[in-house]
Amino acid sequence: MTGRKENKTTAATTSPTKTGTA
Repeated sequence: MTGRKENKTTAATTSPTKTGTA
């Protein structure tokens, strides 16, 4: 489950609303 962490960063750039980081 290492790619999961990287996927979160990509998702934040693609959809910051999904992750709620931006």
